[in-house]
Amino acid sequence: WKEAAITLALEKDKDTVRISLCPGGEKTKAYFKDIIIEKVTSAQDIKIPEINETVQIDGRLNEQFWSKTFLFEDFKILGKPLQISKVKTKSYAGVKNGYIYIGYRCFEENTNNIKAFKTEDSLYIYEDDCVETFISADKKSYNHILVNPLGKKWFVQIGYDKLNNRFYPSRASAQFAGDWEVKSFIGSNEWTVEMKIKLKDIIEGAQ
Repeated sequence: WKEAAITLALEKDKDTVRISLCPGGEKTKAYFKDIIIEKVTSAQDIKIPEINETVQIDGRLNEQFWSKTFLFEDFKILGKPLQISKVKTKSYAGVKNGYIYIGYRCFEENTNNIKAFKTEDSLYIYEDDCVETFISADKKSYNHILVNPLGKKWFVQIGYDKLNNRFYPSRASAQFAGDWEVKSFIGSNEWTVEMKIKLKDIIEGAQ
């Protein structure tokens, strides 16, 4: 048996959820035992600041701009939503001139051990070390962004409501075709990512 845990996000006025548990993949079997659903915490709204400092997308996170962004830290381990990872990661978010800027600082004692083999933009960079960003404006569809230490990237929108017209038309998912830029940098004891995305390309009605 392998114990696993997942986190579900519900709207404040919802108290009912239907979950389908099933195996995935060819010739895969799954057995479920002692399934428990319990409330862990309530999600808090955050306000991402608008910043006027100069910033250049080069992957280095060395401008004053990033010190004024909203800081995310104390990330949990995938499958263990109550356990904080010992390997530290920090993420930053700020808004400037109609773009959202997102940065990551991934600490590594030995950057020679970084797994980064994918040299083309594709979904399969998830097999490398990578950062993944999820952005949802309506809590029904979401933007899924992956970046590896070499700066290779992948960006799709997934959902069953109306997809933004900046994405290729598809009911289930669509590759992003909007205005965005990404760079990564590998340092001596960390690797970092900077990206900027035009807000109106991912959020309808954004300025």
